[in-house]
Amino acid sequence: MTEEQWENFTWKDFKTELYEKYIPSCHRQKKQNEFWNLKQRAGTVTEYDRAFNQLSRYVPLLVDTDEKRAEKFRNGLRHEISISLTSQGVAGKLGTMLQYVQRRTEEHLNSKTPGISNDKIRVLEDNVDSHRTLGPMPLTKTKQQETKENWQLHLIGKGTITIILDEALFGHERILHVNLEDVEPFCRLKPISYTCIAVYIWLLFGKVKKLDKANKFRFVDPYNIGHVPSTKKDTKSINERMERRAQDLANRLVGTLSNQFVLVPCNVDEHWILTVIDPHKEEIGILDPFYSGIHDSTWKKVIEWALKMFNATMQRKGRKTLNWSIPKVPKQPDNSQCGFYVMRYMKDIIESANFERISSLQLLFNSKSYSSVEIDEVRREWADCVLQVI
Repeated sequence: MTEEQWENFTWKDFKTELYEKYIPSCHRQKKQNEFWNLKQRAGTVTEYDRAFNQLSRYVPLLVDTDEKRAEKFRNGLRHEISISLTSQGVAGKLGTMLQYVQRRTEEHLNSKTPGISNDKIRVLEDNVDSHRTLGPMPLTKTKQQETKENWQLHLIGKGTITIILDEALFGHERILHVNLEDVEPFCRLKPISYTCIAVYIWLLFGKVKKLDKANKFRFVDPYNIGHVPSTKKDTKSINERMERRAQDLANRLVGTLSNQFVLVPCNVDEHWILTVIDPHKEEIGILDPFYSGIHDSTWKKVIEWALKMFNATMQRKGRKTLNWSIPKVPKQPDNSQCGFYVMRYMKDIIESANFERISSLQLLFNSKSYSSVEIDEVRREWADCVLQVI
């Protein structure tokens, strides 16, 4: 070794030289195999940790970051312990977000909003309250910029996380306002809002582009086609509301490519379901996390009307009878998780390499219910997505 090499010789280099010279390759390979197959099994966590640290010395490249080391360690733990750690990770992310929104809300209540008169605040608060339970506020083309500026001024200090969605997602620009009323039920696995679903669609839209599937899937704004409670119960008013929903759905069907699927998460009577539509083949799949058939006849009629409008725009006759598919999908374990299940349905469909027709939906689902780990995965993705905006 030259003098220059000796001067640059580090402790890490020394260990590498010693390792390669005095530990036979066959012994190293044996230890590496033991590390790959290492599981906690019936032993204690302390015993597993000791074996993990001893064997990890033989595979330095597999544990050269904290993330790699933690993932390998967690994967070797017993199932019930691994689930507990995963859930705590989700809870930590959701807890951080909840604390942020609660703090911002308290700050707003203890201070006045700068730059807006009391009259304007009162008007804006009326708008917030009227859209909070139903979903994000739609924009009109004529007052779009003014609305955006007013909402940002008012809500930036009101515990609200503002997300501006690009027109490419729903066919129109949408501003989402994630409030405490959205975050708190989401953290507690309670029924979730339109806004929560829209945020996850935004996340999936990014995933679709990364997977180069933008020509395969299109999304519909859940706020536009969901059931909206009304005091007007006469037949004319009911039909007018159904027609508006059908027209909004038809607008998203128009312009789809052949073999492009439209994903429609819809809230029917305070219950989330997912509808998958192939408008060119006039095939529809209904994925309901609670009921086994088509539970809402009104929503079925909305779809039928929308496809008639689509066919009229395309100047074609269309089918006499639509092709409906009701696949057996994982069912929610309670009355609260339908929104989380719909998010998971969309994720599984988009990430599948085998989904080519509505009739093949059944092949994607083979369990009676999702595990807590599978539901926590979409919750963690949602939390990561929102935390990046904060």
